[in-house]
Amino acid sequence: DLNLKDVGFQFTGLSRVQSKSGGQILILFLMAALAIFLVLSAQYESYITSIAIVITVPITLLGSFILLQARSMDINIFSQIGLLMLIGLAAKNSILVVEAADQRVSQGVEIIQAAAEAGRERLQPILMTSVASLAGFFPLVIAQSAGANAQQSIGTVVFGGLVMGTILSLLVVPPVYVIIKNLERKFFS
Repeated sequence: DLNLKDVGFQFTGLSRVQSKSGGQILILFLMAALAIFLVLSAQYESYITSIAIVITVPITLLGSFILLQARSMDINIFSQIGLLMLIGLAAKNSILVVEAADQRVSQGVEIIQAAAEAGRERLQPILMTSVASLAGFFPLVIAQSAGANAQQSIGTVVFGGLVMGTILSLLVVPPVYVIIKNLERKFFS
């Protein structure tokens, strides 16, 4: 006689690690975003400027989720690591645009013109670094060797996020910068 009350299960190995870390990604993501926000606030001596940079990071993650969905992949421990890594990579492009715009504003250029000039000036560096990063992560996206699932998870998340982040850096950051800087002048000056 088999009594089902005496039967149990237990995860081992990678499954155990994944099941234990499942709910921690949101906390880690928020802590990483907060850390980046605080470091940028200290660097630029402005919470407002930091908001212009960090606001694009969550939108960048959309590219990761779209590519994961397109490849019918789930969110696992490896894709979570890729999401954390993507926070810094996404902020990098925004920093380039915002810093150039801030320099122009401090020289007396109007906010809209400064944002437009910064976008044009930083186009080449953003594209060069993004294309180089995408070329570096693409082999992970198509990996077929041992550990391919882990490599594909990280590569898919970072590749999709970088594509979306590059587009957002060039199209979204300048208008967001203009809006945030105008709000700062209106309410805090």
